[in-house]
Amino acid sequence: MVSSKTYGIMAVGSPIVYVGPESDTSLTIKKYNCGFIIRNGCVNDFVDKIKKLYRNEKLRKEMGSNARNGYENEFTKNKVIDKYLAVLEFGI
Repeated sequence: MVSSKTYGIMAVGSPIVYVGPESDTSLTIKKYNCGFIIRNGCVNDFVDKIKKLYRNEKLRKEMGSNARNGYENEFTKNKVIDKYLAVLEFGI
């Protein structure tokens, strides 16, 4: 399950900085190369990634664009409805 906040961040085309364990959220970030994944307790890594995004406009825009494209490819209303219908119809 992906945090609902992830969809909103992707929809607006912003890079994501996720702090936590391996999850569907981290897999989505990896799949679309739309942000950074920080393990719990890695404060220095978190600070470094925030600084990297702040200082590198090209990287921010690239990751933001990747996020928006990922959202359009997988998480728009129509895409999600189609997935739900497929599950309900075929029981997968």
